[in-house]
Amino acid sequence: MSKINLLCLPFSGGSKYSFSGLFNSASGVYSPVVLELPGRGKRTQESLLYNIDQAEIDLFQQAQPYLDKPYAVYGHSLGGLLAFRLIKHIQQGGLKKPLHLFATGASAPSVPFKKSYHLLGKQQFIDKIKSLKGMPEEIMENEEIMNYFEPIIRADFTLLETYNYEPSPPFDIPVTVIFGDREDMQIEEVEPWKNETTGDIDIRQMPGGHFFIYNHAIKIQKIIEDKIAAARPMLAAGS
Repeated sequence: MSKINLLCLPFSGGSKYSFSGLFNSASGVYSPVVLELPGRGKRTQESLLYNIDQAEIDLFQQAQPYLDKPYAVYGHSLGGLLAFRLIKHIQQGGLKKPLHLFATGASAPSVPFKKSYHLLGKQQFIDKIKSLKGMPEEIMENEEIMNYFEPIIRADFTLLETYNYEPSPPFDIPVTVIFGDREDMQIEEVEPWKNETTGDIDIRQMPGGHFFIYNHAIKIQKIIEDKIAAARPMLAAGS
Protein backbone atom coordinates (compact mmCIF):
# COMPACT_ATOMS: atom_id res chain seq x y z
CA MET A 1 0.00 0.00 0.00
CA SER A 2 1.29 3.49 -0.83
CA LYS A 3 2.33 5.98 1.84
CA ILE A 4 -0.29 8.10 3.59
CA ASN A 5 0.08 11.88 3.36
CA LEU A 6 0.47 13.50 6.78
CA LEU A 7 -0.74 17.10 6.55
CA CYS A 8 1.38 19.07 9.04
CA LEU A 9 0.39 22.42 10.54
CA PRO A 10 3.20 24.37 12.24
CA PHE A 11 3.29 26.25 15.52
CA SER A 12 3.31 30.05 15.85
CA GLY A 13 5.95 31.55 13.59
CA GLY A 14 6.49 28.19 11.91
CA SER A 15 6.95 27.55 8.21
CA LYS A 16 7.37 24.53 5.95
CA TYR A 17 10.90 24.22 7.29
CA SER A 18 9.85 23.96 10.94
CA PHE A 19 9.40 20.20 11.02
CA SER A 20 12.73 19.27 9.46
CA GLY A 21 13.98 18.36 12.94
CA LEU A 22 10.95 16.18 13.62
CA PHE A 23 10.40 14.38 10.32
CA ASN A 24 14.02 14.05 9.26
CA SER A 25 14.02 10.32 8.68
CA ALA A 26 12.25 8.45 5.92
CA SER A 27 9.06 6.68 6.93
CA GLY A 28 7.67 3.72 5.07
CA VAL A 29 4.17 4.60 6.30
CA TYR A 30 3.61 8.32 5.75
CA SER A 31 4.93 11.33 3.83
CA PRO A 32 4.85 14.70 5.65
CA VAL A 33 3.20 17.54 3.73
CA VAL A 34 3.66 20.84 5.57
CA LEU A 35 0.94 23.46 5.03
CA GLU A 36 2.18 27.02 5.40
CA LEU A 37 0.40 30.23 6.36
CA PRO A 38 1.17 33.46 4.45
CA GLY A 39 4.03 35.75 5.45
CA ARG A 40 6.75 33.19 6.07
CA GLY A 41 8.82 30.51 4.33
CA LYS A 42 8.02 30.40 0.63
CA ARG A 43 5.10 32.80 1.18
CA THR A 44 7.13 35.66 2.62
CA GLN A 45 5.73 38.22 0.19
CA GLU A 46 2.12 37.55 1.19
CA SER A 47 0.27 39.44 3.92
CA LEU A 48 0.06 37.94 7.40
CA LEU A 49 -3.31 36.72 8.67
CA TYR A 50 -4.76 37.78 12.02
CA ASN A 51 -8.14 36.03 11.82
CA ILE A 52 -8.46 32.29 12.36
CA ASP A 53 -11.37 31.99 9.90
CA GLN A 54 -9.12 33.34 7.14
CA ALA A 55 -6.34 30.98 8.20
CA GLU A 56 -8.76 28.04 8.10
CA ILE A 57 -9.82 28.85 4.53
CA ASP A 58 -6.20 29.31 3.43
CA LEU A 59 -5.18 25.95 4.89
CA PHE A 60 -8.18 24.20 3.39
CA GLN A 61 -7.25 25.48 -0.07
CA GLN A 62 -3.75 24.05 0.40
CA ALA A 63 -5.12 20.74 1.71
CA GLN A 64 -7.66 20.16 -1.07
CA PRO A 65 -5.29 18.39 -3.50
CA TYR A 66 -4.60 15.74 -0.84
CA LEU A 67 -8.16 15.01 0.26
CA ASP A 68 -9.07 12.49 -2.43
CA LYS A 69 -6.68 9.88 -0.99
CA PRO A 70 -6.23 8.58 2.58
CA TYR A 71 -4.45 11.12 4.80
CA ALA A 72 -3.86 12.09 8.43
CA VAL A 73 -3.40 15.49 10.08
CA TYR A 74 -0.77 16.66 12.57
CA GLY A 75 -0.34 20.00 14.33
CA HIS A 76 1.85 21.36 17.11
CA SER A 77 0.66 24.13 19.47
CA LEU A 78 -1.27 26.62 17.31
CA GLY A 79 -1.08 23.93 14.65
CA GLY A 80 -3.18 21.64 16.85
CA LEU A 81 -6.00 24.18 16.91
CA LEU A 82 -5.64 24.85 13.18
CA ALA A 83 -5.74 21.10 12.51
CA PHE A 84 -8.99 20.88 14.46
CA ARG A 85 -10.49 23.78 12.50
CA LEU A 86 -9.29 22.34 9.20
CA ILE A 87 -10.94 18.99 9.93
CA LYS A 88 -14.20 20.72 10.88
CA HIS A 89 -14.06 22.61 7.56
CA ILE A 90 -13.46 19.37 5.66
CA GLN A 91 -16.28 17.67 7.55
CA GLN A 92 -18.73 20.48 6.80
CA GLY A 93 -17.90 20.15 3.12
CA GLY A 94 -18.77 16.45 3.15
CA LEU A 95 -15.25 15.52 2.05
CA LYS A 96 -13.12 12.50 2.98
CA LYS A 97 -12.18 12.64 6.66
CA PRO A 98 -8.62 11.99 7.86
CA LEU A 99 -7.56 8.64 9.26
CA HIS A 100 -6.22 10.25 12.42
CA LEU A 101 -5.62 13.59 14.11
CA PHE A 102 -2.33 14.06 15.97
CA ALA A 103 -1.90 17.12 18.20
CA THR A 104 1.18 17.94 20.28
CA GLY A 105 1.63 20.78 22.75
CA ALA A 106 -1.98 21.85 22.22
CA SER A 107 -4.69 22.33 24.82
CA ALA A 108 -8.21 21.33 23.81
CA PRO A 109 -9.99 23.75 21.43
CA SER A 110 -12.69 24.42 24.03
CA VAL A 111 -10.17 25.65 26.64
CA PRO A 112 -9.95 29.47 26.51
CA PHE A 113 -6.46 30.87 26.02
CA LYS A 114 -5.96 33.01 29.12
CA LYS A 115 -2.98 35.06 27.92
CA SER A 116 -2.79 38.11 25.65
CA TYR A 117 0.84 38.03 24.65
CA HIS A 118 0.02 39.54 21.25
CA LEU A 119 -0.74 42.84 23.04
CA LEU A 120 2.71 43.07 24.65
CA GLY A 121 5.22 45.70 23.62
CA LYS A 122 7.86 44.60 21.14
CA GLN A 123 10.68 43.82 23.57
CA GLN A 124 8.35 42.14 26.07
CA PHE A 125 6.94 40.03 23.27
CA ILE A 126 10.41 39.04 22.04
CA ASP A 127 11.38 38.11 25.61
CA LYS A 128 8.30 35.88 25.79
CA ILE A 129 9.23 34.20 22.49
CA LYS A 130 12.71 33.53 23.83
CA SER A 131 11.30 31.98 27.01
CA LEU A 132 9.52 29.32 24.96
CA LYS A 133 12.90 28.17 23.58
CA GLY A 134 11.49 27.17 20.23
CA MET A 135 14.44 28.52 18.29
CA PRO A 136 18.19 27.84 18.37
CA GLU A 137 20.07 30.06 20.82
CA GLU A 138 22.08 31.73 18.04
CA ILE A 139 18.85 32.86 16.37
CA MET A 140 17.25 34.13 19.56
CA GLU A 141 20.32 36.23 20.29
CA ASN A 142 20.39 37.72 16.79
CA GLU A 143 18.50 41.02 16.99
CA GLU A 144 18.00 41.32 13.23
CA ILE A 145 16.49 37.85 12.92
CA MET A 146 14.24 38.35 15.94
CA ASN A 147 13.00 41.64 14.48
CA TYR A 148 12.08 39.72 11.34
CA PHE A 149 10.22 36.95 13.18
CA GLU A 150 8.48 39.18 15.74
CA PRO A 151 5.54 40.35 13.54
CA ILE A 152 5.07 36.83 12.13
CA ILE A 153 4.85 35.23 15.55
CA ARG A 154 2.69 38.09 16.87
CA ALA A 155 0.20 37.51 14.04
CA ASP A 156 0.04 33.80 14.91
CA PHE A 157 -0.38 34.53 18.62
CA THR A 158 -3.26 36.81 17.64
CA LEU A 159 -4.92 33.88 15.82
CA LEU A 160 -4.59 31.76 18.94
CA GLU A 161 -5.42 34.30 21.62
CA THR A 162 -8.49 35.83 19.91
CA TYR A 163 -10.03 32.48 18.98
CA ASN A 164 -13.61 31.98 20.17
CA TYR A 165 -14.66 28.37 20.50
CA GLU A 166 -18.11 27.46 19.20
CA PRO A 167 -19.46 24.04 20.28
CA SER A 168 -20.31 21.68 17.44
CA PRO A 169 -21.03 17.95 17.08
CA PRO A 170 -17.90 15.83 17.60
CA PHE A 171 -16.27 14.13 14.65
CA ASP A 172 -15.65 10.37 14.64
CA ILE A 173 -11.89 10.45 14.06
CA PRO A 174 -9.30 8.83 16.35
CA VAL A 175 -7.19 11.45 18.11
CA THR A 176 -3.75 11.28 19.70
CA VAL A 177 -2.66 14.18 21.93
CA ILE A 178 0.83 14.48 23.41
CA PHE A 179 2.07 17.25 25.71
CA GLY A 180 5.20 17.98 27.71
CA ASP A 181 5.44 17.64 31.48
CA ARG A 182 7.13 21.05 31.74
CA GLU A 183 4.75 22.97 29.52
CA ASP A 184 2.59 25.81 30.79
CA MET A 185 -0.34 23.42 30.42
CA GLN A 186 -2.21 21.18 32.82
CA ILE A 187 -3.85 17.82 32.11
CA GLU A 188 -7.21 19.48 32.78
CA GLU A 189 -6.60 21.66 29.71
CA VAL A 190 -5.78 18.65 27.53
CA GLU A 191 -8.44 16.14 28.56
CA PRO A 192 -11.39 18.06 26.98
CA TRP A 193 -10.06 16.88 23.60
CA LYS A 194 -12.16 13.82 24.52
CA ASN A 195 -15.29 15.89 23.88
CA GLU A 196 -14.30 16.62 20.27
CA THR A 197 -14.49 13.05 18.95
CA THR A 198 -16.52 9.90 19.31
CA GLY A 199 -13.50 7.93 18.09
CA ASP A 200 -10.65 6.52 20.14
CA ILE A 201 -8.50 9.09 21.95
CA ASP A 202 -4.98 8.58 23.29
CA ILE A 203 -3.54 11.27 25.60
CA ARG A 204 0.14 10.97 26.52
CA GLN A 205 2.76 13.03 28.31
CA MET A 206 6.47 13.22 27.54
CA PRO A 207 9.35 14.88 29.39
CA GLY A 208 10.09 18.42 28.30
CA GLY A 209 8.83 21.92 27.72
CA HIS A 210 6.68 23.26 24.91
CA PHE A 211 9.05 22.09 22.18
CA PHE A 212 9.56 18.60 23.62
CA ILE A 213 8.80 17.25 20.13
CA TYR A 214 12.38 17.78 18.99
CA ASN A 215 13.80 15.82 21.92
CA HIS A 216 11.48 12.88 21.24
CA ALA A 217 11.35 12.93 17.44
CA ILE A 218 11.93 9.21 16.95
CA LYS A 219 9.34 8.26 19.55
CA ILE A 220 6.75 10.63 18.05
CA GLN A 221 7.46 9.33 14.55
CA LYS A 222 6.90 5.78 15.82
CA ILE A 223 3.59 6.71 17.45
CA ILE A 224 2.38 8.31 14.22
CA GLU A 225 3.52 5.34 12.15
CA ASP A 226 1.84 2.83 14.45
CA LYS A 227 -1.47 4.72 14.51
CA ILE A 228 -1.56 5.13 10.74
CA ALA A 229 -0.49 1.53 10.16
CA ALA A 230 -3.34 0.38 12.41
CA ALA A 231 -5.81 2.08 10.08
CA ARG A 232 -4.54 0.29 6.98
CA PRO A 233 -6.54 -2.92 7.46
CA MET A 234 -9.69 -0.78 7.57
CA LEU A 235 -8.63 0.92 4.33
CA ALA A 236 -8.05 -2.42 2.69
CA ALA A 237 -11.51 -3.54 3.83
CA GLY A 238 -12.99 -0.38 2.31
CA SER A 239 -14.37 0.99 5.56
